[in-house]
Amino acid sequence: MKYIIGSLCFVWVTINAMAQVSETSFVNPPRDARPNTYWEWMNGNINEEGLTKDLEYMKRANYGAAMIFEAGVGIPRGSVDYNSPQWKQAVLHAVKEAERLGLGLSMHNSPGYSGTGGPWIPVECSMKQLVWTETFVDTNRKEMVEVDLPQPLSKMEFYKDAAILAYPSLSFEGTSFHSLVHRVTLNGKTINKEILSDNNLNTQFRMENKQSILIELREPFTAQAATVYRGEREEPLDPHDGPRDYSPQLNLEVSDDGINFTNIGHFNCPPLRAMDPPGTLSFAPVKARYFRITTNRGTNLAEVDFHSSPRLENYAAKINYVNAPVSLKDNRQKVTEFIRPGQVINLTDKIDAGGHLKWKAPKGKWTIVRIGYTTTGEVVAAAPESGVGLDCDKFSKEALDKHFDLFVDPLLDILKPWCGTTLEALVVDSWEAGKQNWTEDLPAYFKKKRGYDIMPYLLAVTGRIVGSVNDTERFLWDFRRTHTDMFLENYVEHFKERAGRYGLKYAGEAYGDGNFESLEMAARQDYPMSEFWTHYVYGNISTTMLASSTGHIWDRQLIACECYTGTPFNSKFTEHPYGMKALGDYIMTAGVNRFVYHATTHQPYTGNQPGNLMTMGPFGTHLDRTSTWAEQFAALNLYNARCAYMLQQGKYVADVLYLKDEAISAGVNNYNMTYPVTPYGYRWDITGVEALQQRLSVKNGRIVLPDGMNYSLLVVTPMERTSPETLKRIIELVKQGMKVMLVGNKPIGYLGLNAQKDKEVRNLANELWNATVLGEGYVYHQGELEDILLKHEKIQPDFSFIAKNKDAQIHFIHRRVNGDEVYFITNHRRRPEHLTVTCRVSGKVPQLWNPETGSTGLPVMYEEKDGMTKFNLCLQESGSVFVVFRSGTGKSTEIVDIIPEPTTIHTKNGDRTYGQGYDFHSTFTISLWAKPETFAMAGRGFLVYPDYGEDNQAQVGISMGQNGVSVYECNKNRQLVLECKEPVQGWTHVGLIYKEGVPSLYLNGKCVATGKKSIYNCRPSLDVPMGEEQYIASFEGDQTKTEVYDYVLSEQDFENMVIAGLPLPRHKGTMWRLLDGEWIVQFPEWSKAPAEVALSSLQSLHKHPDFNVRHFSGTATYVKKFMLTSKELKMVKGKRLNLNLGRLENIAEVSVNDSDFALLWKAPYWTDITEKLKVGENKVVVRVTNLYPNRMIGDEYLPEKYEYDKYGSLQKFPEWYLKGEYNQRERVLFVPWKHYHKDDPLLESGLLGPVRLYIE
Repeated sequence: MKYIIGSLCFVWVTINAMAQVSETSFVNPPRDARPNTYWEWMNGNINEEGLTKDLEYMKRANYGAAMIFEAGVGIPRGSVDYNSPQWKQAVLHAVKEAERLGLGLSMHNSPGYSGTGGPWIPVECSMKQLVWTETFVDTNRKEMVEVDLPQPLSKMEFYKDAAILAYPSLSFEGTSFHSLVHRVTLNGKTINKEILSDNNLNTQFRMENKQSILIELREPFTAQAATVYRGEREEPLDPHDGPRDYSPQLNLEVSDDGINFTNIGHFNCPPLRAMDPPGTLSFAPVKARYFRITTNRGTNLAEVDFHSSPRLENYAAKINYVNAPVSLKDNRQKVTEFIRPGQVINLTDKIDAGGHLKWKAPKGKWTIVRIGYTTTGEVVAAAPESGVGLDCDKFSKEALDKHFDLFVDPLLDILKPWCGTTLEALVVDSWEAGKQNWTEDLPAYFKKKRGYDIMPYLLAVTGRIVGSVNDTERFLWDFRRTHTDMFLENYVEHFKERAGRYGLKYAGEAYGDGNFESLEMAARQDYPMSEFWTHYVYGNISTTMLASSTGHIWDRQLIACECYTGTPFNSKFTEHPYGMKALGDYIMTAGVNRFVYHATTHQPYTGNQPGNLMTMGPFGTHLDRTSTWAEQFAALNLYNARCAYMLQQGKYVADVLYLKDEAISAGVNNYNMTYPVTPYGYRWDITGVEALQQRLSVKNGRIVLPDGMNYSLLVVTPMERTSPETLKRIIELVKQGMKVMLVGNKPIGYLGLNAQKDKEVRNLANELWNATVLGEGYVYHQGELEDILLKHEKIQPDFSFIAKNKDAQIHFIHRRVNGDEVYFITNHRRRPEHLTVTCRVSGKVPQLWNPETGSTGLPVMYEEKDGMTKFNLCLQESGSVFVVFRSGTGKSTEIVDIIPEPTTIHTKNGDRTYGQGYDFHSTFTISLWAKPETFAMAGRGFLVYPDYGEDNQAQVGISMGQNGVSVYECNKNRQLVLECKEPVQGWTHVGLIYKEGVPSLYLNGKCVATGKKSIYNCRPSLDVPMGEEQYIASFEGDQTKTEVYDYVLSEQDFENMVIAGLPLPRHKGTMWRLLDGEWIVQFPEWSKAPAEVALSSLQSLHKHPDFNVRHFSGTATYVKKFMLTSKELKMVKGKRLNLNLGRLENIAEVSVNDSDFALLWKAPYWTDITEKLKVGENKVVVRVTNLYPNRMIGDEYLPEKYEYDKYGSLQKFPEWYLKGEYNQRERVLFVPWKHYHKDDPLLESGLLGPVRLYIE
């Protein structure tokens, strides 16, 4: 019997045999559709036998390929050094074994998980940053000036001059700030003043929170800007996660007398990577003798300087010192004087190697700026200890060649027979190498690309104003654009060419903190990739839409995604297939069609003792062959492969194409949330001006691409500045029939320093922005996108639904596969959703394809009307389905729409429907049960999502994680008003009362927190329609229906609810038999739990009195025997019988009377056993697999033999582990990272039930 999704009406149809999606490939997807995984080899701990076992597991578990990475991240160093002969042999072994098993492989291009480089990169080929010093000279007549120019700061003993530039000093210039310094004190204690001006970042002083340095001058100094350089970075809270640096807020005050101070402002202090950007502050001229800097957190200061001439605001970002957005809006900064480009003199050829300048200077005061460069010092991120080395210069082909010539090519020469077949691609993972802003060839490249000499304006990289504020801004855009062009040509394109010499593809993630425009970088990748992190932490729909849009625009079939990456905070072996599915489905509906899991860690231990794990340090998700549910994961992998196969076919269907502005940014906006928002039911892509010029044309009023993709409307996002080429192309396409929506005001000019183009932009902008009808096209200037699409363009939504639950969260994606229209529809919530779905399809017959079971061709009753097709659908908990519309003979039948279920409020006089005309606020009760599965970050994990309130109203929401429960009120912003930080363990009753505006929180019947009276009229947040913010704030776990009362329940009421217990889980049919009474539970010997225990009733194992049962992790076997008479069986003859397991944690395999085991990896946990029962004794065996945390927590009660550092990292592997021997120990698990403490909350575990037999 084919598996049927939900409760549907069916009618048989005849299907055209020429349909384009293959049922055979859907059931058994090809390798390209199967999930890939990051295969993390950890810090030289590599074992060939273990590599084989890893790959054999991947084959069993339905993987298609693996990406070889090697990282360090807190794992002790092993014996196999990176790039050593032994390491190369291990790679060769892995490739041969992958070929034997029919798996594919890719490799990260360097050690670590980000960057391109290693120990073979010399400092002269590393990433480079600009540095500078200034010197003042004063000549009474034209005379020879000889002066030693101080060398700017340097790193790794590497420094070279870029340019020596002189200009007539501005009015306040002539005296350096440091020449006037009399004394420097730190909190009243004198310190060495030379530290602040020695151009040495290694000499520094320490400031703690709220401490100040006071710089006292001999005489007043007029300053208009200030610069600080911080020295050594702060020790991170976690060295393997989070920021590499914590920026302080440094506040500047000045005084004439050292007593009365005037506040000036805060320095803009960026977070530091390896590069050392300055913290900057610009302000109106101020004259003072005392300058005081105060910090709000501990930090080190190495250099402090004040400038008498103005500096451009936020110039560190504008010269690509830091990763920060740069606005294209006009800079309104007021300056009274600036450097005139025509007066700048290039003295570069007048300085010797020691910095001695010999120059016949004209009469007057001159400011001489020595501009040079040093290495940023950036090394490849998270490399194994033997692979730590510099990241190569991304602006230099020669530097990249060094990497390929010394490392990549020699390795690929060994692997050449497999290149392009088993070995598929070289990978550049998420960009974490930071930025650089110089290379030797930049001046010549700049002139070739921009058409003018960089030198007079190069002074702007020091923050100085050259020509005018506007000219400086325009030059710096040219400067940044040149960086991007060099990066694309000399790194991205050259990397792809070098990989292509061996028949390898280039895969990568085109976002991060680099010198690139994401859309342009992604367009050059063979496999554009995105990422998302489990529990909605990092990565979001923006990176996915970046990658998927690139694939759609540039005709890339495969759109990959690094998925389920986990933080040390909340990815501590808590993931499981059911919990992972909904988020994965959501990402697939955004266009991803190949998952690359993060991560499968190589397991070098090859002995027979269970429980010896290797991890990627603290990072998850832990998808290793040693996972408790490793073998069962094959089911989710097969499901994902079926989905990927379908989503790799044909073309994506979208109506809206956004055109990004020409600001250089490493990322794109999410137009599910950013104005103008694409309304639900329509889909969008985003592109840049490169594709506008090369890929877009117009046919029959639609925007079309060479491969057949097409859109209805181009939305031009706000463009403060743009290029004339962009406007010309838009106008050209509109005249050919394109419809365009212009968002924002017309551009004010060109981006770079080009007066002619500036004028052209203004003229073209006038033409476009002043038009409505232009040629055969139309220009929209205002209104909502929904109105334009629906009312003006008469384009119906591609997808819409009516749900029984008003807050249903349903996602979709539509692909057109020649004769087929394929919709993928998913349910984000862990509850069933009953829907009436309408699709923009006509003339075809819908059928359902179930990716969980592989069932295809399931018919569904439908109604076709006005070019739309409507049908009813039920999606199970986190359920999904493909609806395939095909040519065929079918009959349209009137469909009765699902009616949304009224929201019921409990009152003292009976239940009442919530809605207009019924209002209550400030006094109410919210009640529900919930089971968190992980720790929740602030503002995440909402059981009740707080929508925005109006006027003086606030919507009340509740969030929950294992680390506590929080209450939020939301008016214009979400505010935390109440919280309980006590650990939450398992199913917990949550009660929240508001009594005349005062909130009180109850957990398991006890009041745990009471807050202050709200300033708002508060209401429980009900019937909140689906929205992007909700998805990333979703509760991670299970919960029951939320009950709302318009009065205050008592503590006794809550206690009674707790005594009554959890509501029964859902079921289908009529209950026939309850399998209550004693269950026998058997445990594996290695777990140290008893061989078996008898449970008088089912409950979570974490509540059991036996220590090793309570902390059991693994697979426990539940056995239940019961008798059936022939009379009882005759009563159900001809009927279907379902075994309903109720609740369980986390995966079950069920056998009845020694039948094959049926796998149940997600709710609902029931299975058909009609043919399996017999007269007499029947036996039900349920193998239930839970998660590792309970055992990890239990082990923390037992003695620890090995040394771990304060972060939780093992310091040395024991010999027995390295040799694969059996270890006699009290603990059950050996893990190289401490994920838990003994007082952390346990998880629900095992079979909770109730177990029942139902008749359908």
